[in-house]
Amino acid sequence: GAPFAAAIIVTFFIQGFLTGYLFTRLHLARLFSIADRGPTTVQKESVAEARVQANEMTSAIPQDVVRVAERLAATPIDEVKPEDVAVWAKAQLIDGNSDEALVGYKRALQLHPEDDRLHLEYATVLFRAGRAADALRELQVLRSKLGDKGDPDLIEQVYAWLTYISLWEPNGFKEAIRLGEEYLARGLKPSGEIYANLAAAQGQKARPLPPDDPAFEEAAKAALGNAKSALDVDPQWRQRLRQLMYPNEPGRRTDDDDLQPFNNRPDFQSLLGVQ
Repeated sequence: GAPFAAAIIVTFFIQGFLTGYLFTRLHLARLFSIADRGPTTVQKESVAEARVQANEMTSAIPQDVVRVAERLAATPIDEVKPEDVAVWAKAQLIDGNSDEALVGYKRALQLHPEDDRLHLEYATVLFRAGRAADALRELQVLRSKLGDKGDPDLIEQVYAWLTYISLWEPNGFKEAIRLGEEYLARGLKPSGEIYANLAAAQGQKARPLPPDDPAFEEAAKAALGNAKSALDVDPQWRQRLRQLMYPNEPGRRTDDDDLQPFNNRPDFQSLLGVQ
């Protein structure tokens, strides 16, 4: 038995060494080479095209895109080529690094001052950095520039951010409702994000009113209609609407309570589910 055990030890020691050597030569070197090259052009494009939603819906950005953004964001800006500054800034935005994103977007806008999408994303960073008034001004300028002939997707995103940021201003629900209705009146593409913001604005409008006030009922019906429209566009908005209504909903922020005035109404419970 002893010679047989010794033979097994020697055999598998040699086999393990050869296996490790072959894996290192055939696979590990290639993986290190890929890592050193950084993200591919296709991966960078996936980051550049990712949409950062105002309402931060959970599934907005695919996880593989988030991972690529994290890799890009780890690169110091002094090592970024001029043609990659915009995607580096977008990566910082996705990764939640507002200060770095502001630096990146300022540099990118110096290189491409007429790029409307860069202006939109710059406004997004301004809001995330706590500069809501500056973000609103940037968005209003962009809204006027785009008019009725701009990219429909870009126009939708501008209005989505305008309505969302307005909700954070004192009595901003009035401006959010005005902007949301303005967007709908233009007959542009349906937007679940804007419908959700309109529902939230009606909730803010109803909050100081007693439930037996006719104005409360009017706001409730408008909020319900907008919530239904958001779900018609994309059923995934149910999660976001539930976060605005129910305090124990997973992923909810403490200040996400715009629809709470309606959480005991059967019509809303039927639409969103009873908590």
